Amino acid sequence: MRLPYAAVALTLVFSTAAHAQNQGIKWWQPVLVIGAIATASLADGAVNDWVQDRRTPQSDDLARIFRYGGEPEVTFGIGGGIVVAGTIAGKPEVQRSGIFGMSLDRIGSPGGQGRTP
Repeated sequence: MRLPYAAVALTLVFSTAAHAQNQGIKWWQPVLVIGAIATASLADGAVNDWVQDRRTPQSDDLARIFRYGGEPEVTFGIGGGIVVAGTIAGKPEVQRSGIFGMSLDRIGSPGGQGRTP
């Protein structure tokens, strides 16, 4: 389960490092991002246990609202909409943002095979 986090972290490092040469980003900034991701990953299990121990009917109702937020239909729909908007506006950077958002759904899933029920 930690492999998707590593893939996203490496993507951030390489894209930030390439961008750093043009924008003057310091070497320690991508390292700081990776450290933050690693810290969040370590705390993830403990936070999940704590939240699950304090579930209420109201929190279950709230969770039901956000249940489909990470599903491929949603991420590809939003990412595809961003790509279309970038195409219409003639802005390649907007198109790349939509493609990047859609690719995260594939990277951030177990085995890179999309989300499993």
